Amino acid sequence: MARFDRSSDGPVPYGPSGRPPESAGQTSPQDATPRVATPSDGAPPPPPTTQTGTPDLAPPEPSPVLAPPPPPSIPAAPSGVPVPPPVAPWTPPPGAFSTGVSGAPGLEYGRTLDRVMAYWLDSILIGVPTLILTVVLVGGAGTQGLGRVEGAAVVAGVITAGANLIYFVAFWTGSAGATPAMRLMKLQMGDAGTGATPTVPQGMLRWLALGGIFSVVAILPAVAGLASGLQAIWILLLLVTTATSPTKQGLHDRIAKTALVQPAGAQTPARTCLFMLVALMVIWVVGIVALIFLGGQVSRILSTVGSSI
Repeated sequence: MARFDRSSDGPVPYGPSGRPPESAGQTSPQDATPRVATPSDGAPPPPPTTQTGTPDLAPPEPSPVLAPPPPPSIPAAPSGVPVPPPVAPWTPPPGAFSTGVSGAPGLEYGRTLDRVMAYWLDSILIGVPTLILTVVLVGGAGTQGLGRVEGAAVVAGVITAGANLIYFVAFWTGSAGATPAMRLMKLQMGDAGTGATPTVPQGMLRWLALGGIFSVVAILPAVAGLASGLQAIWILLLLVTTATSPTKQGLHDRIAKTALVQPAGAQTPARTCLFMLVALMVIWVVGIVALIFLGGQVSRILSTVGSSI
């Protein structure tokens, strides 16, 4: 069926302008066909249809690919707010320990018990040779009068203080940053800010703050007793401040700006040494008590044995 009526005037579309309206209820077979709008109606032409009657639609245009949004920028600190300086990592010197620790990760501040046991063992290591040297040099000064006794005490004090100073400062400022007993407890000393090996002035200042100043004062016989008592109180204060410090820095470490570290979770013989120390103290106390209560009987037994011989 043709869509347009042919006439001499050319194609005329269906509609009010081309054909008069018919009466209501009467339709022709031509009117039953849907009218298609043409360009003359002012509407766009319909899409072409296929043989099945389905509109032949063009494929939709691909949507543009959106680029991922840029990462959010970190806002700068407001002006006037101080920015904390970066923390310098600990870097143990080469050969200090064979634990594979390369910096601050894997290290922890030295435990109080390990430090106490290390100091006790170091005192024995330096105390025994110093005692032998003092006995050899001083000799029998005790039988030569009061003046010689005081002189011998001064010499003994100088030897003891000097030996301790050289021992601790030399090992603290050495390549390992630790004494032999500290290495046994896997401890290492360094500058509190950088972890570098302490300098000699730092080592000397720490030795004086650790109680060495009282050893120097005790060289004078007139104040030796007072210096020894003050040293005992000071050592107790250092122990308390070390145990309560988050970084395990006692007053001596804060004065010298040093710190002790060790591998995290390191196994040390500190408890074994503590048991030995307690056992020695118990033996010493039992020996003193035995001499007090059994001293007279032992003397009588010895005198009886001597008379029988």
